[in-house]
Amino acid sequence: MKNIFKPTSQNMRYTQTITLCIILLVVILGMSVTLAYFNSRDTGGGSQNFSTLELTVNATYPTDEPLIPNLEYDGYTATITTSQNSEDAYVRAKMYCVVDGVENTTLITPVVPYMTVEGTQNIVRWIYNDADGYWYYVGYVNGTLSATFITGYIVGDVGGIEDIQIVIKAEGIQRKYLAYEDLWQTASETWKTEIAKYDVATGADWT
Repeated sequence: MKNIFKPTSQNMRYTQTITLCIILLVVILGMSVTLAYFNSRDTGGGSQNFSTLELTVNATYPTDEPLIPNLEYDGYTATITTSQNSEDAYVRAKMYCVVDGVENTTLITPVVPYMTVEGTQNIVRWIYNDADGYWYYVGYVNGTLSATFITGYIVGDVGGIEDIQIVIKAEGIQRKYLAYEDLWQTASETWKTEIAKYDVATGADWT
């Protein structure tokens, strides 16, 4: 359940402006890299197209009222997918805040559905990598398969801070040709082991 904030005479001493920035990076093996920025007040959404890979992120975030420290705001999501005509992609993502031009990873943190239960089996969905601060998705996305990266936010001590920018950075890389081995060299061995079952590993499949 979403925590609804109702202002009172004790907590109306300041107001907050919360904005969202989505950074998308699309990588194709053997080609250059492109970068795009998207901003929105109420909801966030952006697409980045390069060659045959088009990555899309749709996100919502807490707004319209000051945030209460030490509460979890659920029901806000960030979903990563591609267009109908795009090729399959592996994805990784991270979230942080920017306050007065400085990045902060503890002020507001994402709730990531890193594991789900299907039947009697726990399925790992996201694996966090300390080396680069990214969550790596175990699986791939395309026009019909999406990855839910965030289901809510946990708010830390935001008291007295007036302007907060939530940044969601998502990267997509083609599933074919084992491209991540060359271009995502910071990925953990744990993720590489998990993702191997999804690899398109033979020349006959590279179509």
